[in-house]
Amino acid sequence: MKNNRLGRRSVVRIVSFVTAGILVLAGFLVKNYLEKERYKAQLEVSYQHYFDELAEAMRGISDALQKSRYSNSPAMAASLANEVTREASAAQSAMSGLPFANIELEKTAKFLSQVGDFAYYLTRRDAAGEGITDGERQSLRELTETAYSLAASMDELYYAVAEGSMSVTGAIEGESRDESGLGGIADTLAEMETQFPEYASLIYDGPFSEHILSREPVFLAGLGEVTVEAAAETAAKAGGFEARELTFEGESAGTVPVYSFSAERDGASWYFDVTKTGGVLIEMYSSYLPNETEMEAEECVARAKDWLAALGLDSMTESYYFRRDGVVTVNFAASENGVVCYPDLVKVSVAADTGTVVGMEARGYVMNHTARDLPPVRVSEEAARAALSPEVTVESARLCVIPSAGEYERFCHEFLCSDSSGRRVLIYVNAETGVEEQILILLESEDGTLAI
Repeated sequence: MKNNRLGRRSVVRIVSFVTAGILVLAGFLVKNYLEKERYKAQLEVSYQHYFDELAEAMRGISDALQKSRYSNSPAMAASLANEVTREASAAQSAMSGLPFANIELEKTAKFLSQVGDFAYYLTRRDAAGEGITDGERQSLRELTETAYSLAASMDELYYAVAEGSMSVTGAIEGESRDESGLGGIADTLAEMETQFPEYASLIYDGPFSEHILSREPVFLAGLGEVTVEAAAETAAKAGGFEARELTFEGESAGTVPVYSFSAERDGASWYFDVTKTGGVLIEMYSSYLPNETEMEAEECVARAKDWLAALGLDSMTESYYFRRDGVVTVNFAASENGVVCYPDLVKVSVAADTGTVVGMEARGYVMNHTARDLPPVRVSEEAARAALSPEVTVESARLCVIPSAGEYERFCHEFLCSDSSGRRVLIYVNAETGVEEQILILLESEDGTLAI
């Protein structure tokens, strides 16, 4: 009898423990569900906020572009261009906060990049007294219509999300497209891309101009295609290998098609890209890690310059270098009749323990280098110097070519200046128009110089 009572007590205890466990688990699940729902609600509010910002920014772009069509004063044009740029930046920021990684918004993103940049370009032309052409005014009208259409579509989408007829957070829960309402959002955005308003290709001096996307490398113009074997010889010479030591990794297309090679030496991996057209080394890098640094930066610069000369690039001028982790990276630019051509950029990295070149990147040189027909200097160095801010003192001056915001170039006076605190800056004044084109602040330290 006693054993039976003990057995019953054990069963009761087990049942009690199990029941308590179930209740605790149920409580945990309920709590977890409530927290999840609260997080989901907060996330939905956040997405609504981003949609609101995106729709508002689109309206701002449309309104500012419309006003700019009616403006005829440089001051008002500059104000409206700044407004367009600011609203385009706000729209891009809002888009980045929305979970549409699986939805292609290429045309919308391209429009936002171009519209602010184009407005800024027109302002610079106007300020320089160059005026706005009929073609540019037509582009402005088309951009205005596109912005109006996008703003209307974004407004419609925003109201659907704000009213709750569409939900974004359902995607995170893994719900079906119909249950979450995400299908409606995706379909709306896809339709916007499909029916994106057409506007003429924007050809202007800016980084998002259509002609930049289709540029051909100037240095390779007229050159023939080389064989894999010839490209391997070029790569081997640059890295100090025999061609037979290199492994052919394949070829790639793109703006500059290349042959790729790899090699191993003393536990370090080496990689080379050689252009299929012309057989020019466009990139080289190594995993080599320097030991204790021994060489001075100036000696590394000299080693880099000699290495370039051995490759046939002997008209190069070094600008600045930077040392990091025992590697000195030097910026070189082509020099033509004493004029430094900064678009023709080559970066060379030297290991400061051995003086070996362990890296090189020459995309700027390949894309831009050519024999230039430089214009005459219409604004003298003295006149350009007189136009500088009284806050700076000129230390040196020389002529140079700098890249503009887009494909084009500017022939300039380069003034190395310093202010009363000793901080140094580079100021570029157009040698044809006298317009101040660019200002760079030099960040100088014991490791080298960076320009910002």
